[in-house]
Amino acid sequence: MRQVRTTLMLMAILAAQQVFAAESASDRSCSTIADACLAAGFVKTESTTKGIWHDCMRPVILGKTVTGVSINASVVKSCRADKIKELQMELKEMQQAK
Repeated sequence: MRQVRTTLMLMAILAAQQVFAAESASDRSCSTIADACLAAGFVKTESTTKGIWHDCMRPVILGKTVTGVSINASVVKSCRADKIKELQMELKEMQQAK
């Protein structure tokens, strides 16, 4: 009986791990943009001309073209929606702070 219970608990833990580890569609879309930027030579470290966020991801999310980066419009739209939602939550949090 104890082995059955232990086995069921292990299965539940492993199943829950997969559920919580799954990325949302918008997380994948932003990751797709980041991967395309990295492939185009942009870097995660601080850079004045090739920074991944400032020089690549942000312009792409805002609908601008970036040399060497080609992304499907639906991916960009999904990532933009996620970023808007994230920033709105941060704004609400800041407004509630005293």
